[in-house]
Amino acid sequence: PAHIIVRQQPDGQLVRDRNGQLVYALVDYELLERTPEHEQNVRTVHRQHYLRHMAKRFEGNSALRFFIGDVRDRERLYRALDGVDYVVHAAATKIVPTAEYNPFEATQTNIVGTQTLLDACRKFHIPRYVQVSTDEVYGSLGENDPATSEDAPLRPGSPYAAAKAGADLLAQSYARTYGLDLRITRCANNFGPCQYPEKLIPVLVRRALAGETLPM
Repeated sequence: PAHIIVRQQPDGQLVRDRNGQLVYALVDYELLERTPEHEQNVRTVHRQHYLRHMAKRFEGNSALRFFIGDVRDRERLYRALDGVDYVVHAAATKIVPTAEYNPFEATQTNIVGTQTLLDACRKFHIPRYVQVSTDEVYGSLGENDPATSEDAPLRPGSPYAAAKAGADLLAQSYARTYGLDLRITRCANNFGPCQYPEKLIPVLVRRALAGETLPM
């Protein structure tokens, strides 16, 4: 099979992730953890400046193909998606301050980019689509509020979260209207390889290894 994680495979998987951390872990699993009889072909679509860690990690692996481009670029997506079996969509304007200072960019990437990808899935009859969302679509909880469930109403509190909620609703509409096999994940904070160095855990680890003070 081939997958695309908007990143991709010859037979079919496309992965798309603007930051790279989540897709890095997924591609790492697909290419390095699978047994030979479950060999995967993965294609990934990236903005170029997010590519360096993955390119170094998977250098020389013929099962992985990189496509440089923007999730809103319809023609580039068409070239990447042809022959793909399923899509993992993790592309977003995801740094909240960035979305607050440039909400137009958040809307363009998170909503228009999602629709561009959904339309490409329709064009190539790709049956399965995974939308990587965020817990922030549920909004903030007060000190005495109960834990959020999947059935909780969407109450986004930032332009980023609102754009992600809109993208989720758009994907759900394609599932109902066109029969797309849709999965939505709404995870909380993630950490791991390829995480931006200014994030809390990388900052603390790097400073601890250097014997420096740890800011909180």
